[in-house]
Amino acid sequence: MEMSFTANKPFRWLLLLCLLAWIWQLDYRQQQPDFTLCLFHQITGHNCYGCGFLRGIAACLHLDFEAAWQLNPLHVITIPLMSWITLQSLRSKQHHQNLVR
Repeated sequence: MEMSFTANKPFRWLLLLCLLAWIWQLDYRQQQPDFTLCLFHQITGHNCYGCGFLRGIAACLHLDFEAAWQLNPLHVITIPLMSWITLQSLRSKQHHQNLVR
């Protein structure tokens, strides 16, 4: 039995809100050089392109764009791009739902 997108919609919004709340509570100003989940950083000691990304998103949610830039300058490109892709995806799903009705 296949569930439609609309049946999962409240759950997906709740999941998104929980994810944003979790990112919001992150302390992006905290610098812990000993702890990282990045395998590239653990092996080489150098930052990869994704290092600082989650803390940078938290900084953007707190409207601290200077800290986000210092954590990972790629936010200037990735956050608008991810927002645009998400909006396009939502629009296409909404358009598809309108066609099905």
